[in-house]
Amino acid sequence: MSPVSTNNQTAAKSALTRVCNGFHAGESPWLANCVPIARDDVPAPFDLLLAHTRHMTTTLGSFHGREVSLRVLREQVDDDHYAREILLTLGAEGPVVEYGIARVNFAHASPEIRTQVLEKRTPLGDILIAHDVLRTIRPRWFFRFPGDAEVATHFGPTGVVYGRVGTIYFEDAPAIELLEVVVGERRTSRTA
Repeated sequence: MSPVSTNNQTAAKSALTRVCNGFHAGESPWLANCVPIARDDVPAPFDLLLAHTRHMTTTLGSFHGREVSLRVLREQVDDDHYAREILLTLGAEGPVVEYGIARVNFAHASPEIRTQVLEKRTPLGDILIAHDVLRTIRPRWFFRFPGDAEVATHFGPTGVVYGRVGTIYFEDAPAIELLEVVVGERRTSRTA
């Protein structure tokens, strides 16, 4: 394992706190229980799910062999800024395969993208793919969450889960900040 320097641990936790702001407090056990890790230390199969520059909707759909659906838990809207806490599930009623938070700066998005995001029916990655937005996905920080962490409860009984914080750029503008936490075992049934 490659140790993450103290400065990088501080930067990683700061980025995680910023993305979670308004959904989870900076001092909450939810954030305190995670451990920043190096990209090379993300174990299989989590490395296939997180250590890449593709959209999670297509990555998760391919991994689990089914299309993913969006469930919005909470949202915040403030002029051109929008944030939502979400779950991605296999089909409309299937098991949870991702917990996430997305912070979107609509100043960098078309009115059509804004409308579709606010409709809360389609995962963000699918919207961007459909609109053929020139985008770059840059994962920045990776985290390990213990199986008893609050975030892991979204997946039902499971062991350790892993996540990433990153940015999606539209052309050169940082348009979306993301937290994406995934479960490592393939899910096929309705039960978690």
